Amino acid sequence: MANFPVFHGITLAANAYVENLNLEILSADPSPVAAGRVWFNSTDKVVRYSSLNSSGAVVVRTIKDAESAATELAAVQASVAAEAARATAAEGVLTSSVAAEVTRATAAEAALNSKIDQTKADILGGIPPSGYPSCFVGHHHRISCCSGKQPRHNQCSGRHDWCSSV
Repeated sequence: MANFPVFHGITLAANAYVENLNLEILSADPSPVAAGRVWFNSTDKVVRYSSLNSSGAVVVRTIKDAESAATELAAVQASVAAEAARATAAEGVLTSSVAAEVTRATAAEAALNSKIDQTKADILGGIPPSGYPSCFVGHHHRISCCSGKQPRHNQCSGRHDWCSSV
C-alpha cells in the first residue's frame, strides 16, 4: 500500500473535487461523534457527516442520493400545494361569511333605527323627535307641513300631530 500524506482542514477551491476519496466505513454511526467527521454507514447504505447547528451542538446529517432527495422534494411540494389550496378555499369562505354578516348587520341596524324612531314617537304621543326632517304624525302618518310647531288635529288617527319647523 502506498504511503500518502494525511492533511487536516483542507479547503477546496470552487468546482474542485477530491479523486479517489475513501470514506470510513462503519456498520453503525460513531458515538460520540465530533463535528467534521464523514463516514459511510454500511447498514443503512448512506453517507453521513457531523456538523454544528446554530446553537453549536453537534448534529449528524445524511447525504441523500438524488432519487430519494427528489422523492422527498416532490412530497414537500405536494404538501405545500395542498395547504395553499386549503388556505385559498378557507379565505373564500371567510370572505363570503364576512360579506353576509355585513349585509345582515346593516339590515338589522336599519330595522332597529326604524323601531327606535317608532318607539320615540309612541312615547312622545305624536311629538316628533328633535331634528326630525319632515312632518311627523303618530303611527307614521305623514301630513303636509304646517307653519311653526302648532298642534294640528289628524282626522285619520284622532290625535294631535306636530309639524317640524326644520
